[in-house]
Amino acid sequence: MSSVMVYGAPQTRRETDKSTGNNTTAKGPLRETFLTSLHERSASSATASLHHR
Repeated sequence: MSSVMVYGAPQTRRETDKSTGNNTTAKGPLRETFLTSLHERSASSATASLHHR
């Protein structure tokens, strides 16, 4: 799970930087996007393991 966090964080930060350019104001959206991507990742990995079985 920690590896997913490490992998997801820089990507989200880059996206927020590109759209707003301000890290302080983007704290809310950043957390939202991060949690959403984390949820999507865990869901897709769960589906992948189901398919693998």
